[in-house]
Amino acid sequence: MFLLVQKHDPDCNLNITQLIQSKGYPWEEHKVTTADGYILGVFRVPHGRNASSLGRPVLLQHGLLDSATSWVINFPEQSLGFILADAGYDVWLGNMRGNHYSRAHVKYNPDHDEAFWDFSWDDMARDDLPSMIYYILNQTKQTQIGYVGHSQGTMIGFAEFGNLNNSAQNNVSFYGSLAPVAHLAHIKSPLKYLFNTSTNPEEVWHTLCAYDYGSPEKNQLHYNQTTPPIYAIRPMTIPTAICWSRDDWLADSDDVAFIFDNIKNLIYEKYIYDYNHLDFVWVIAANKIIYQDLITQIRLPKVQQPDPECDYNITQLIQSKGYPWEEHKVTTADGYILGVFRIPHGRNASSTTPGRPVLLQHGLLDSATSWVINFPEQSLGFILADAGYDVWLGNMRGNHYSRAHVKYNPDHDEAFWDFSWDDMARDDLPSMIYYILNQTKQTQIGYVGHSQGTMIGFAEFGNLSNLVQNNVSLYVALAPVAHVGHIKSPIKYLSTTSIMKDLELYWHILFGRNEFLPSSEIVTWLATFGCEQIKYDRLICENIFLVLYGPEKKNLNETRVPVYAAHEPAGTSVKNMIHFAQGVQTNTFQAYDYGSPEKNQLHYNQTTPPAYAIRPMKVPTAIFSGGEDWVADPDDVSFILDNVQSLVYQKFIPDYNHIDFIWAMDANQFVYADLLNVMEKYHPPR
Repeated sequence: MFLLVQKHDPDCNLNITQLIQSKGYPWEEHKVTTADGYILGVFRVPHGRNASSLGRPVLLQHGLLDSATSWVINFPEQSLGFILADAGYDVWLGNMRGNHYSRAHVKYNPDHDEAFWDFSWDDMARDDLPSMIYYILNQTKQTQIGYVGHSQGTMIGFAEFGNLNNSAQNNVSFYGSLAPVAHLAHIKSPLKYLFNTSTNPEEVWHTLCAYDYGSPEKNQLHYNQTTPPIYAIRPMTIPTAICWSRDDWLADSDDVAFIFDNIKNLIYEKYIYDYNHLDFVWVIAANKIIYQDLITQIRLPKVQQPDPECDYNITQLIQSKGYPWEEHKVTTADGYILGVFRIPHGRNASSTTPGRPVLLQHGLLDSATSWVINFPEQSLGFILADAGYDVWLGNMRGNHYSRAHVKYNPDHDEAFWDFSWDDMARDDLPSMIYYILNQTKQTQIGYVGHSQGTMIGFAEFGNLSNLVQNNVSLYVALAPVAHVGHIKSPIKYLSTTSIMKDLELYWHILFGRNEFLPSSEIVTWLATFGCEQIKYDRLICENIFLVLYGPEKKNLNETRVPVYAAHEPAGTSVKNMIHFAQGVQTNTFQAYDYGSPEKNQLHYNQTTPPAYAIRPMKVPTAIFSGGEDWVADPDDVSFILDNVQSLVYQKFIPDYNHIDFIWAMDANQFVYADLLNVMEKYHPPR
């Protein structure tokens, strides 16, 4: 009789790269440094054993007390890391701070410095996960990544992807959640016996919240509130697949129910009745029971659920980001009722007493939503509020929020639409300024205009017979417009010299006399002049606002394009568009031309339209312009720079187009940071 002695499995002594290599797969080791200095070990299986080309990236994230080895610890046909690589994916294996492969820091030594270990899964969600995602996207030159988490890897996913203040979820096309964890109130693991508290554990663990520092004072110090912030899953919009089980000691089915109740974009769900927590990564049959379905879901063309912000009005956009708001109605001298919105202070302001007022004024075919349409750290309206200003968001007559009059009905009365930017400069702008000053009991206001918002500023502030410029302490002009003779926007094709004599008639035949609502055929025709120059994007090239301003989107957050398209165009009159077309033809900065000396004499008491002058303007002015602006062309902007006598700051951004000044992801860095510095000097918040 012989005794068989089990030999030691060599895999016991292999590190992760040796495990990968031993199975015949290629591997790479990467180091990712987080914003707070942790150095994470991230490993890559760029392709399968029998392939050489790179597919789209997928990040696999381990659970509590685990490492990336769990994704490659079984045989190739049983390990998700290898299965995905053989399916054509570029597989990345993440390691959270503090585990065997991420035991390093730029400053602290894990063997000696207690500060190294001062972290929880909060920090993993806030720093480790986005750091890895952005690193991988930068390395692969991709725009989106697939993400699969297990256990704690799902918890940090829910915490990070559900945070509207963070943009990481915009870069995730698919989220696979294995043994998902959020609430832990019904946990069966012995871990619950370490939770020694007089409070019912279900009451404490029945929340998905940040680390509790144990006292209101300590929480106040860390979070600026006395209780730990709650994480929300509901705002997450990523297509999500969930695999879960009844026999899971950590992700109990009662707790998983909370996740199901809050997921808005669940595309797949699988229940395996006899799996425990580790079976989702280690069990022999996981390839058949879970991984095949998971890969099918990743590969399916995802039907992206509409972003709820597509249906929000401006107050809902503001409120959804946690800011206070007010709605005001301003009636002009000629009876238009303008919708003006206010953000009196920031989200986390120590005082609810408003600072000094700033009026933000939108451009052509736009509305006040553009100042709050991006995330808080990217939207000028929110940035100014957080900087201590009392922010007012104006809307010009005829747009979505100023579609009212004391006498005329915009749906029935042609007289309602008998206006152009002349009237906005003469009536709307001063009416809003004086209303705001009256409401705030201040004597001066800061003014920021974009596009048409700058045009009416130049027209009104340069008029010495008007006193309103005395009430403006700083004027910031983004993508400034006065002359438009060198415009590259397709609007120039509706303003050619061949139709100069009959321009007004030509536009009325095409668009009528009321609201500017071009047919889809005309938008398509105009789009042929711009969209052929870039990669075609249906949402952009079927939207008149985006077609006229330029369809280039390289500086935009592409996942927000449906939101932009849902809110634009916001409306204006055909007469206002004709006024712009006249400027393209004549390259002059003047009032509306009524087409004949007799008609002009009737309106202006002179046979030609009055010219507007910028030179008399005395308001301190800051100008931001772009090199790829189809509306505020650099040659036309030079006319403004030559005539502004009180220029206090000027910045040229070579690769910015017309809408980048309000929507670009990096406008906070390239525009708003400098804007705040200038405003601090000439119009400080207090």
